[in-house]
Formats: sequence, C-alpha cells, structure tokens
Amino acid sequence: MGFPGGREQAPIREMPGLWRGNTGSWVGVARMSAVLRSLRTHRRSARVPWEMYAGFLLMGFSFTLTQAFMIRELLASFFGNELSLAFILGNWLLLEAAGSACLGRWLSGRVEGLSGYAGLQMAFAALLPVCLIAAYASRWIAGALPGVGVGWIPTFYTSLLVLAPLGLVDGAMFTMGCQALVAWKVDVVPSSARVYSLEAIGSIVGGLIFTFVLIPYLRTAQVTLMLAALNLISASSLLRRARMASGKRRAISLWPIVGACGLAMMALTTLPPANALHRLGIQLQWQGLEPLETRRSPYGDLAVLRRGEQLTFFMDGLPMITAPVPDILLSEELVHLPLLFHPTPRTALIIGGGVGGVLQELEKYPLERIDYAELDPVLIDMVREYPSVLTGSEMADRRLRVSTVDGRLLMRSMLAGKADRPQRGYDLILVNMALPTTLQQNRYYTREFLQMAMALLAPDGLVAMTTPGSLSYLGPELSRLNATLLVTLRELFPAVRVVPDETTIWIAFRSAKSANLSPEALLARWSARGMKTHALSEAYLAYKLSLGHEAWLLSQLKPLEGHGLLGGNSDVRPLAMRWALAYWDAVYSPPGSAFRNMLWGDGPEAWAMPVLLAGGFMAWCAAGWLRGERWSIPLAITATGMAGMLADLMVLFAFQIAYGHLFQWVALILAAFMGGLSAGSLLAPRWLAGRARVRRRFLLLEGLMVGYWVVFALLFLALHHQGAIFVPSWAIKLALMALNVAAGFIVGAQFPLANALWAGEPGGGAAGALYGLDLLGAYLGATLLGALLLPRIGLLAMAVLMGCLKLCTMLVVGRPCAS
Repeated sequence: MGFPGGREQAPIREMPGLWRGNTGSWVGVARMSAVLRSLRTHRRSARVPWEMYAGFLLMGFSFTLTQAFMIRELLASFFGNELSLAFILGNWLLLEAAGSACLGRWLSGRVEGLSGYAGLQMAFAALLPVCLIAAYASRWIAGALPGVGVGWIPTFYTSLLVLAPLGLVDGAMFTMGCQALVAWKVDVVPSSARVYSLEAIGSIVGGLIFTFVLIPYLRTAQVTLMLAALNLISASSLLRRARMASGKRRAISLWPIVGACGLAMMALTTLPPANALHRLGIQLQWQGLEPLETRRSPYGDLAVLRRGEQLTFFMDGLPMITAPVPDILLSEELVHLPLLFHPTPRTALIIGGGVGGVLQELEKYPLERIDYAELDPVLIDMVREYPSVLTGSEMADRRLRVSTVDGRLLMRSMLAGKADRPQRGYDLILVNMALPTTLQQNRYYTREFLQMAMALLAPDGLVAMTTPGSLSYLGPELSRLNATLLVTLRELFPAVRVVPDETTIWIAFRSAKSANLSPEALLARWSARGMKTHALSEAYLAYKLSLGHEAWLLSQLKPLEGHGLLGGNSDVRPLAMRWALAYWDAVYSPPGSAFRNMLWGDGPEAWAMPVLLAGGFMAWCAAGWLRGERWSIPLAITATGMAGMLADLMVLFAFQIAYGHLFQWVALILAAFMGGLSAGSLLAPRWLAGRARVRRRFLLLEGLMVGYWVVFALLFLALHHQGAIFVPSWAIKLALMALNVAAGFIVGAQFPLANALWAGEPGGGAAGALYGLDLLGAYLGATLLGALLLPRIGLLAMAVLMGCLKLCTMLVVGRPCAS
C-alpha cells in the first residue's frame, strides 16, 4: 500500500523486531526499540484515532490482570512455591515470544492491521474463560488429586499447556498493533512512544485495580468476563473505524454484533452466568469432594469442603484444618510432648495451625494466656461460619487471643513495643507450619525467626517445631533437611531435644536445665498431671521418649552437621527450603533422581550446571574482549535480560520474606517494574545522537546495573538486621517498589542504546536478533537461575553473582571504547 507524498511501506513481516513480551515487562523494550529503529524512515503526519489509543491502553490493562489472576490460580493449584512461580513466568515468556515470532508475523502478511488487531482482541476474549477453566482443572491435567503435592515436571508442562492459548495471542497482538499503526500514516517515532506509554499506563492501572479493588470484591470468573467484555467492545470500535477507513460497503457489518456481545457479556458479570462459570471451575478443581464455599483473600484462595461429616478447610490447595475429627494423635503429640519439659506452663504462642485440634489440647492446661497468630482473617471467619463441636469450643475459650497477622510480623511488633505481650515472656512458642518449600514457610525455620522467638521466651521457655522424619530410614534429602534445622537450633539455643517419628518434633530450650530430664521424670510428670487424651498413654509415651530413638536420629545426622551447613538456615541463605524442595521432588517426582541430584544435591554432579553456565559465559566474555562490539553488545543484552528477570523475581521474593504473603501485591510490584521500564524506554531515544556518546551512556547503564545489585544486597541485609524491627512497614514496601522501578528503568533504557550501537544503521534485523538474545537471557533468568539456582544459594549470593556478571559485561563492552 502506498502513502501519498512518501515511499512505499515496507511489509510488516520484514520487521522482526515487532514482537511482544509482557511477562516481567522488561522484554517490552524490544518491541519499543524495534518500532523506533525499523520504522524511523516512515514519517507521517496523520492523527491516530482515539479507538487505537484506547485499544493499546486496554492491551496493557488486560494483560496485567490476566497475568495476575492466571498466576494466582496456577500457584493455588501448585501450592505457590517460588519454583512454581519461576516456571509459570518463564512459560508465559516463552509463549509470548512464540506468538509474536510465529503467529503475529504469519497474520501480519495476511490480515489488515486494524482488523487483525480487532480479531485478536475477539480471540483473546473468547479464550479467557476457556483458559480460566483449564487453570481450575490444572491439577486434573497434571494427574494429581486434591490436597496431593505436584512435582516440578507436571508443574512445568501443565502450566505450559494452560497458558498456551493466551500467551500466543498475547504475543501476536503487539505485532498486529504495530501494523495498524503504520497503516494509519502517522509519524511513527513519537506515535509509537505514545502508544507504548499508554500500554504501560494500562499495565500500571491494571496492577493497582487488581491489588486494591478486584481481589477484595470480585471473583476471578467475574474479572474474566469483564475483561472479555471490554476487549469485545474495543474490537467493535476498531472494526467500525476500519470499515469507515476502507470506504467499502458490506451487506453485513460485524462491529454492531461484536459490540452487542461485549455489552451482553459485561451485563453477565453480575448475573448467574458468572456464578455458573465460577461453580464449574470449583467443581473441576475439587473433584470428588463437595465444595461448600470458596473465597479469595489478599493472602490466598480458601475453600471449605465436605466429605461425609468431615469438614476440611483448604488454603491454596493445602489442607489447613480438619473438623470435627482432626488428626488426634498428631495434635496431642504437638502440645503434650513439648510441655512435658516445662513444670508449670502459663503462657503460650501458637504460630499457624492452631484451630482444629492443637488449641483443644492446649486449653486443657491451666494457662493464663494463649496467643494464636493466623495469617488470613478470612480463614478464621470461615471457621466461625462453618462451626463444629471441636472448633466452636476452641474459639470460645476466653484465654484465647487470635491475631490475624503474619506470625513473624506479630513477633516483630511485640519486640518493637507495638503489640502486647506477656511481661514474663512465653513458656511455649509452638510453630505449626507446613514444610519449608517456600520462602514464606522457610522464614519460620531461620536464624532470624528463632532469634526473635528466644527474645520472647520466659527464662524457662521453649520453642517447638516439626519436620518430616522416620524411625527407620532417612533419605539423603530428609537427612539434610533435619540436619539443617538441628544446626540452626544448636547455634542459638543452649539445649535441643528431639522426639523422632514420622513427624519429628524439635524442642529448643532457653535454659539447659529444662532439657536435662530423663524419660522416667517426664513420665512421672505426665502421670501427675492426669491429662485426658485419646491416643497418648503412659506406655506410648515411654516408647516415644526412648533415648534410643533420639540417639539413633542424632547419629544419623551427625556426619552432616559440618557438611555445608555451617551458619544454619537463614533468610539470606535458605538451606531448609533447598532440602525441603529436594524432599518434595523426591516424593512427587521420584523418577528424576539423577536430575534432582544435579539440582539440589551436594555431590560432584551438583557442580555440573554452575560450571557449564560459568564456562559458557566466560567463553562469550573472551569472544567479546577479542572481537569487540559485534560480540560484546549481544553479551551485555543477554545478561541484562537475565538481570531484569531476576531483579523482578527477587523483589517479589524479598517481599515474600519480609511480609509472609505475596498474592495481594504481585500485580502492583510488576506494575512498578513496568513503570520504570516505560520511563527508561521513552527517555532512551533522546540519547541516540553521536555514537561515542551512545556508548558512554550504555556503559553508564551497565555501571548502574552493577550498582543496583550492590544496593539490593545491602538493603536485603539491612532488612534482616535485628534493628529493622523498628523500621515502619510502609518504608520497607516503598524501598522494594523503588528497587523494581529502578531495575525497570535501567533495562528499559539500555535496549535502544544497544540496538543503536550494534546496528549502526536503521534496520529491523538487528533489533530482532538483540530481542531474541534479551528473551533468551530473561528465560534463563526465570528458569535456570530463578527456579533452580536461587533456592540453592539464596537471594544475597544471587545478588552478588549478578553484580559480578554485569561487572564483567561492563568491562568487556568498555574495552572497544578504550581502544
């Protein structure tokens, strides 16, 4: 198609830089740079119609919300650990690249831009409910029953299948949007910047609305129908505009039909069809059980299910409470075995898992005060709304004080004088949390947590917590998990006792005197108390408290205590999470033992992946040093893609460690990165004058990225210093948001400069090649580093590693400038 007063338009299929990537958002700079570089010669003066601006704004809004709720539903199905999050983000990234590289470029040569973009909006609207149902059924796709764990291999391929339709359409939409932009005879450079900024604004608005409006008030099904309706309405307006521009008369106009469908779907968001979609998804998610109610809170997805007379309360797919008949033996052991070591307990603090048996056993003692910290207030509300004889009597005890707050934040507030605590301290702090397969759970098994617990204990107080165990055989993963906890406890407490079994109970004492009790003395204390229990008897206690069992377990763990475990488990170095993930993988993905040893083990094979990655990186650095910019610029962009993805992930993980919950803030944190990214990419084109000046600014951004990782490491250390308990919560959140904005700005500003240095002259091939390398780095950052290496070395070591990596690329890129 020719334009008046200008040259013939280059076919959009010859512009490989026009690809779209929204996951983690840093990849979006590639599409921006591609537009600026490959279309610089096509300068026009016509105005872009407002419908297109609205469509680009809606694109950012829709993709941010879709990404947020799809991640949330999949994390709920796969128990929400960081391994799952990194695989889901990586798959989304891979699918967007495939959509823009294959589907978008295939469509661009066959369909007119505006109509094609509207068609993709309609496809996006149609696929949203389908993919939501698939996300609900993801456990069925993975072949897992409700409440049963899922290994990393089913997590990977199931999330890839569920996200495939939306990811491919998502990737194709920006390509068609750019084709429509060129066809409207605009001055492409400023218009592209304006459209990109509108999409970024849409993403930011979407993150804010998801965080503060949609989570508290709307179900996922309602959000899905709302987004589908908005995209249909936008598609209708674009089809109308395309018809007007073409001047062709058709017997039937499609735009009124599409618009009517959009308005009808918008009306359905508050009517029974939305509830029917929600019920269908819940039935697929909980096959074989009777769901009584499901709710969404800022902390997770909750459900109450019934089988016979039993009620089970689930949170993010994990069973939390069972009533009216709980696991009686476990509840009795968790309470009575630790309290046998205390002569006269008066106060207790329960961190998680109190309702449904533990509180009932604890309330049998003449305690003066029982504090119970449970993260999610909606869980407590549901327990009260679906009462049983057990939970009703537990919650009615007047000594009970329920705090619906993260347990660590409650303890931090107590130490800072912002929350009430017993003057003498607690006689018992019972940590009844799940296996530390996430950073959220790991923070209850770390030095930082145990230091706070010790500060809150009475002089003769004790801390009790559990791990999986055995009385006959401990596999390598389980042995190292238990040894990690043993080393951590012994480095802080003067005495530690252990009661081994399928659920091993660890008891740490503030005073060594309390621990020096023989089994006979403990049995005499039990007999004197006269406790009424269903499972615990004097004979069973004699068996459980046998010193032979304790000696056997300690002998199994002794060879491991100095084997890479010095310093124990900490927020900075999450060793317990590493071995808990390895144990989880061994249970739910048993065939992959060789690969598991390479990922999580500590033998020679565990060095294969780090050595391979380091060797490849150093070889590339050497090539860049010898051959100049043609090798060094791609190296720097690949490392920047990796650093951008890791920066986004690590801010999310740091937030998880600090506050114990992430779901409410995912969209807002990603929007902060997007805001910085758009600011950097919009500013960078102003720096493209003069090659020497462009290189200096590129090196400046390389140095800023090195400085970013230094600041991240220092801030992370400061947040985990004991004095950080006095820092206001808003200040910590603001600091983490600022980190994400800064990372986005550096990544967003660097890509256009790299394209100018590498390409030299305008052209799309360079942008497409650099985009591919940027995408490769982002994918490696999400999967190999974020999902596999990060649990092994921790956030602090990863920040140092990324700082060193970017320092190397800065030196390699700077050498041509010096010569």
